[in-house]
Amino acid sequence: MTAGPSPPTDPGSLDPAAAVLPAGSILFRVHPDSLRANAFNPHFGLGARFHFILRDDGTKVPALYAAETPEAAIAETVFHDVPLRPRTRRQLSAWKLDRRWLSRLRSLRDLQLVELHHPGLGRLGLKPDEITATDPSRYPRTRQWAQALHDRGDHEGLVWMSRLYNVDRAYTFFGDRVAETAFVQDGSSLALWRDRGLDWIHQLADACGIDVIHA
Repeated sequence: MTAGPSPPTDPGSLDPAAAVLPAGSILFRVHPDSLRANAFNPHFGLGARFHFILRDDGTKVPALYAAETPEAAIAETVFHDVPLRPRTRRQLSAWKLDRRWLSRLRSLRDLQLVELHHPGLGRLGLKPDEITATDPSRYPRTRQWAQALHDRGDHEGLVWMSRLYNVDRAYTFFGDRVAETAFVQDGSSLALWRDRGLDWIHQLADACGIDVIHA
């Protein structure tokens, strides 16, 4: 896996493909107790593929990640850091599910996004393994691209194919351009660490070759 090219020093030279997430779209989001279903992460944690990026004053841009299916939302969060080991089952510690919820969101307005799957990737001269399908060691580079695409114009987020569930789209939204009121929770949240939610996690993990370890 290559590090991939750096974005241009002048974000204005980028010509990304635009995508629209229409009002009324249903998304799924995994979040901890500390965040409401539609609340952006303001600064917690070390960041990931496309966050945190910075405002002009050096403060962090809040981020909200979501996906178009529950399975992709789990793959992009709970299963995200499970190491890939060819020809052997992998393991997930059950404590990583503690106090985490799966919530369904509905968008209340059209959202303007940068398309980071093909053909949009080709328009930027990128391949998936250079930005959207990298392992975490490449995040400093992928965040550079998120920063450049954010600074390029008035796009409100990014859309790409989930790295670990690549039949579905994943999303991140820029909290300096999208308010949490752009989304409303649609239905009740599912607790992932107990009862029906935990049973479903076990089924999905098994399908992905992952054992959930309760220690």
